[in-house]
Amino acid sequence: MANKKSITGKKIQLRNVRLSFPTLHKADVPKGYDNAEPKFSANFLLDPKDDLNKASIKECNAEIKRLIKEAWGTPPPKMKPIECFGKGEMFTNSATKQPYDGYEGMYAVSANNKKRPNCYDRDKSQLIPDEVEQKLYAGCYVDAIVNFWIQDNQYGEAVRCSLQGVRFRADGEEFGAGGASADDFDDLDDGELSDSLDDDFDDLDEEDDDLGLD
Repeated sequence: MANKKSITGKKIQLRNVRLSFPTLHKADVPKGYDNAEPKFSANFLLDPKDDLNKASIKECNAEIKRLIKEAWGTPPPKMKPIECFGKGEMFTNSATKQPYDGYEGMYAVSANNKKRPNCYDRDKSQLIPDEVEQKLYAGCYVDAIVNFWIQDNQYGEAVRCSLQGVRFRADGEEFGAGGASADDFDDLDDGELSDSLDDDFDDLDEEDDDLGLD
């Protein structure tokens, strides 16, 4: 079988998901990877009891299965564990070995990219880097554009997830500042980005103000 460096999947819009460990205003090098290139990254929590999130979980599962089948037919014996998508309980603090705050009972998507993702306010006006940190905080609700992709090269066989864009949707309870940080996550490879993403997000109207977050 010919070696494939990567197979890029379709764009997936995650709607009304909770933002966690955002590194969106400035690229950062994860702890322990001093020689790695800085990356922008974020985790997105999906509630399987929420209809929008449930649909996204199903779409992510189907897309990962499709990409694996396209790349290899069946998962190769040495394929790395899927770390970019799964039940929240698999995302644990390296010190306590316990799931991160707010992750139990949820699903999570972990995505990153070397290139700055486009970030938007609720009305799809683009946020400048100085606005991103205040607007897109850990605990708020967002829409996100991601795509899964296949890594098949000298570094191994794996499913990765690329972060393309984030749009603020609604305020939420902010995660505590103590304990875990983005540096606790392993460094993941990135994929290709499109330069214009504003049209990838659905328009929000007044009916979207009631997001069922109580």
